[in-house]
Amino acid sequence: MDKINHDKYRLWRKKHNVPSNSTLKRWALKCDYNKDWYKQSGNIVKKYFGDNADLFIQILSATSPRNSVSANVLFALRAYNNIIRGYEVHRVEQPKYGIAHKIVVSNLEKIVRDGHLSGRKVQNFADALSGKENSVVVDVWMCRVFNIDKKAPCKSDYDFIEYTIRTIAKNIGWSACQVQASLWTYVKKVYTSTNNRQAKDFSYYLNKLTLQGELFG
Repeated sequence: MDKINHDKYRLWRKKHNVPSNSTLKRWALKCDYNKDWYKQSGNIVKKYFGDNADLFIQILSATSPRNSVSANVLFALRAYNNIIRGYEVHRVEQPKYGIAHKIVVSNLEKIVRDGHLSGRKVQNFADALSGKENSVVVDVWMCRVFNIDKKAPCKSDYDFIEYTIRTIAKNIGWSACQVQASLWTYVKKVYTSTNNRQAKDFSYYLNKLTLQGELFG
């Protein structure tokens, strides 16, 4: 979204005490080592899944809400193996997919049924992994970056966060998804407990599973 109501945008920033763009830019630059999070993740998925890469990206995106990256990979692999073998996407003996269980299963069923995802966050996530560099993924961590104290962002939160990140991206010559990935890394490192500070991309976990011989187990 590039066209916004600037009066509402200013009120939104004031309401949430959103950090200045110069502060957000500084935070992003501080974590520039992780700016290619989506590119690296997408490349490793293409390497391991070949013709099924798009399918696995959709499944990764569907299983991403409210899950850590490491859990996301495991849940996605279980769902992927079920789908390509013609099983039900969710079987009783499998663990639930995080706290967004019902939404996740609904999206997996939608992938099998018509090859599409629903939900702005998961679709943007899939787009970013697929190489659409203007994509901005807004999740609970990004809400923390912007001082938004909600369990889930509303439409205006999405719109204004996307606009802000794309503005910063133009300023520093990065893509929008690079700025978002760097800010996500920053907030994970600064605002979370020791157990939740991990910011590695999917390539780390998929390579690890490959070395252990468990990728397609």
